[in-house]
Amino acid sequence: MEIIVVVLIIGVISGFAMIRYDNDLPESRLYANARSIASLIQAAHTKSMSKGTIIKMEIDLENAVFSLNPWTGKLGRVECPEQISILEFTTASGVEEDDDELHDIEFNPQGVNSSLIISISNENEQTVSIVFNALIGTTSIHDGLYEEQWLEDVPRF
Repeated sequence: MEIIVVVLIIGVISGFAMIRYDNDLPESRLYANARSIASLIQAAHTKSMSKGTIIKMEIDLENAVFSLNPWTGKLGRVECPEQISILEFTTASGVEEDDDELHDIEFNPQGVNSSLIISISNENEQTVSIVFNALIGTTSIHDGLYEEQWLEDVPRF
């Protein structure tokens, strides 16, 4: 009988702990999705460099889905939950503002025209930006909206 009471008390205490954890979940979910997207971008760049061919990433703005073609399966696809939305994405040529909900980003082995910034947010209006610099092949994650700095990042000689 005592064991049942102890198990019941542990269950009630862990229930309160889960409520506290649920409050921190939106921020954790945002950063987890940002890391998944950054990994997918880095994988596309690496695959492009190793194979010497162009790899395309399709971005579905409405559903917040990122997929690599011709890859299939979990390795080449990131589906963000409904609480995560894409605010905007910017390529080296500027902000994509057309009405098309599907966009193709090409990863070229030479790194030409595939630099990009993807800004995502959660239900608490927190924003994270994923920045990919194609010239040096780095991916980074920044809090808030990342300002365009394409010209300032170019080295001066």
